[in-house]
Amino acid sequence: MALPRMRTISGAYEEIKANDPNTGITRNYVYYLAKSGAIATIKRGNKTLLNLDMLIALIEQEGTSITPIPADSKPYGKLRAIAE
Repeated sequence: MALPRMRTISGAYEEIKANDPNTGITRNYVYYLAKSGAIATIKRGNKTLLNLDMLIALIEQEGTSITPIPADSKPYGKLRAIAE
């Protein structure tokens, strides 16, 4: 049985950055995923550990999903009259 690659939030970000130096993923985004519960974490003392492979899988999954915009939504970014 292989051990999971557990990393701190900063360590996970550094691993992602080492694999892709031009990544758009930020340290704050990894922190947000950990604190929001999107990825399971383990709290040990002052450290928050997460599974690096699960984080990468989550990011890959988010990158392939497209959220459709509802047809009845307001057209953002368009000018409208002030009197409306």
